[in-house]
Amino acid sequence: MKVLGISCGRDMGNSEILLKEALMTCEKKGFEVEMIRLHDLYIKPCLGCNGCIISCINGHNGYCHLKGDDMDFFREHFLASDALIISAPAYNNTAPGLFRMLGDRCGPSFDREFKRYARDFKGADIDERWFKDRPAGTIIVGGGPSTHVQTALDFMFHFLKSPKCKLVDQFAATFCPAPGQVLEHPDYLERVSKLAENVVSQVGKKFDDIEWLGGDNFVCPNCHGNAVCIDTETGVHCATCSKPGQFVERDGKIVVEFFDELAADDPEYRRQHIINIGKRHDEFREYLKAHSEELHFDKYKDYDILVKPERA
Repeated sequence: MKVLGISCGRDMGNSEILLKEALMTCEKKGFEVEMIRLHDLYIKPCLGCNGCIISCINGHNGYCHLKGDDMDFFREHFLASDALIISAPAYNNTAPGLFRMLGDRCGPSFDREFKRYARDFKGADIDERWFKDRPAGTIIVGGGPSTHVQTALDFMFHFLKSPKCKLVDQFAATFCPAPGQVLEHPDYLERVSKLAENVVSQVGKKFDDIEWLGGDNFVCPNCHGNAVCIDTETGVHCATCSKPGQFVERDGKIVVEFFDELAADDPEYRRQHIINIGKRHDEFREYLKAHSEELHFDKYKDYDILVKPERA
């Protein structure tokens, strides 16, 4: 059994130190471990071409069409893993750009339910390793208080959502702006070691049997996030996983009571999502046939105001 660690910060920075402490604990528990440092990879930005989605809709493997970078390398190490631990510094209150870029590229192209749709409804030959039930843990390090890192933890959940990795534990190390400063906090090292123990304790379990072991410091029972949105039409929902709910008063406090409805990471929600995307593509193709001359694509194509640097 293998645990893959993903380091999203600098060489021997705080997030990498905490990740290595966690992986050392996994190794002591008898697991094979390996670490990918995103700074060592060349990842091209997603072009938004929808090629990975259309591939699944048409009964293929849904892999990204972009070539010439290290996504094939990352994909293979992900597929070989049985659990994930991701560690990152917080930049501007969220995850670093490299991790966000990786998340963009993984999104639909790593989506387990999209691949299940391609296999079960379109007869695609899909690598069975996509359907492993992987437990995961996330670690974030910030130079300020916990309020400065919540968005990063939410983004980490989004990264886990598509490949359907089950979040077991998460930890925010706060007030550590200087590289290596986490070493001043033995309790942080103990906490990530416990996180690692929690993650590997769930390896081999079916998705619905994987337990949340990260305590009760959260609002949403699905993604364990603390951010909610108030929409004038749909009411209250989790800002991270979209699970709907309502505000209620309980013991003199205003809390969110979530409904027993699908969230954005539920399998049926994901399956309906790809079906709806396919329908919209089909509808637009038909619309183009009837209205292509009215849409004036050339008006925007010929509007040449682009400036860009000259390169040798």
